[in-house]
Amino acid sequence: MWYELRIRVAAEAVEAVGDKLRQLRSRGVVIEGRKGHRLVRGYFFGETLADWAAEEMRTFLLGLPAWGLSAGPGQVQCSPVNERDWKEAWKAHFQPRRVGRRFVIAPRWAKVNIQPEEVLIVLDPGLAFGTGEHETTRLCLTLLEDTLQGGELVADVGTGSGILAIAAAKMGARRVEATDVDPVAVEIARENAARNGVGKVVRVREEAFLGGLTGIEVLVANLNTALVKQLLPRVQAAVVPGGRVILSGFAAVNELEIVKALRGAGIRLDEVRHEGEWCALRGTVKIAFPCPDCPDDRTPRAGERREASGLVA
Repeated sequence: MWYELRIRVAAEAVEAVGDKLRQLRSRGVVIEGRKGHRLVRGYFFGETLADWAAEEMRTFLLGLPAWGLSAGPGQVQCSPVNERDWKEAWKAHFQPRRVGRRFVIAPRWAKVNIQPEEVLIVLDPGLAFGTGEHETTRLCLTLLEDTLQGGELVADVGTGSGILAIAAAKMGARRVEATDVDPVAVEIARENAARNGVGKVVRVREEAFLGGLTGIEVLVANLNTALVKQLLPRVQAAVVPGGRVILSGFAAVNELEIVKALRGAGIRLDEVRHEGEWCALRGTVKIAFPCPDCPDDRTPRAGERREASGLVA
């Protein structure tokens, strides 16, 4: 028999709770609510597994303050549910959605009519996070849309379903390095990349953070407050001077904390965007030494830096 875990938490904890459900091998994650507290649903087969997952989740919620997150109500309930009911409810929840100026995100089972200028991303999220339903995913998509010019080397940290990596490839990135610590997410992201015809551009690996990558020109990371802060000290070694950094996965209440960490990592803050209670930042990796061809009040972008140094992409 299938069981449903219902977790009621503060909005800022939704990403972390969804990720934890994925680690516990939930067969699908549904997030409900737009303001205030959110209801996150996860699905497990068998009473023993469901009870174990519920206890693991309760322990996890107690530890959220150490990650700088409030659990809010922190309520966990477990009850039996019909398999067909939850699968159909999950599919009903994941409907085609337009994001930004061009993106259309749709599940593989939906029929969608798109315009010539639109970019279709077809997903089967499986156990991985990322359908375009969450505000942080949409914020990252719109920032990618406004950042990529074509030909960049992009890194997507915590790729989940692969949605951001696929979007970058379809926007003209020459290569996308996508990493995730969850082997299930890695497999799903690979399948989604192939389904969207960008399997040769997007390379998905099971890896923590950047995994020794260098030469990155655009980095996107949709994580959570604690993981973003852990990632930032690694950025200077991986992203070229003038490279762009897009970060999300944290609530607006943690914005100043992330901004401080961003600047401490040698990244200039360029833009902040909000949707609901969520936040995303875009910044530029500062050059570590004077650039004779660049005014003092601006950091060269990645392409400009290569020209100044004589490097070839």
